[in-house]
Amino acid sequence: MSEGVEVDDTDNKDEDEDVPAEEVDLQALEIVRQESREVLTEQIRLLNDIDDKAMRSVRTAVLFIGLVISAIQLSNQPVTFNQIGSWPFRLASGGLTSLLISVLLGIYTYSVSKPDLGVSEDHRTDVVQGAFSKGEWLRFQLDEYDEWTDNMNTMNTKNAVLFHSSLAAAVLGIFSLLLSAIWTIDAPWDEILLPAGVAVVVVLVVTGVLWRFRNKD
Repeated sequence: MSEGVEVDDTDNKDEDEDVPAEEVDLQALEIVRQESREVLTEQIRLLNDIDDKAMRSVRTAVLFIGLVISAIQLSNQPVTFNQIGSWPFRLASGGLTSLLISVLLGIYTYSVSKPDLGVSEDHRTDVVQGAFSKGEWLRFQLDEYDEWTDNMNTMNTKNAVLFHSSLAAAVLGIFSLLLSAIWTIDAPWDEILLPAGVAVVVVLVVTGVLWRFRNKD
């Protein structure tokens, strides 16, 4: 009868099992912690940048709404459906609605921003009370940074979508109001399209020249 062969099951251990904090190089943990802090700081900066642009979009939309109201008041005449025509009235109504949507989206984008700032008062209290060794604290903090950066990534993605939606609504509203104004004054389209086309071409040429200049070796 053959003799049983012992099988070394050490390789079957879970590879994802955490190495005890005491066996991990503290300097390596500290370097990773610093880099994680830099990532979180950059995510917070990006969130603040999105919020700032969202509020600029709100101010722009409010400015155009104010201009429309001022223009109506200066005309000393009520703006009615029969007075300005069917399509100009519809475009103006749609433009104002888009600007209001832009304002609401921009404000919502700013109001829902709740960044994870990092180490909280509870974490500092645990350290003061001696709840962690240095290695345990670094390991625990890295786990926390994983959660913080994931939360910030989700928040930045959501806020970026909201901001771009607000920006698109503002652009659509402004374009609709301008088109309504042009339609109302009954100006010849060829007199409008020619200078508008020239302006677009000039802007594209200038943009192309600046782009090549900035990316020149």
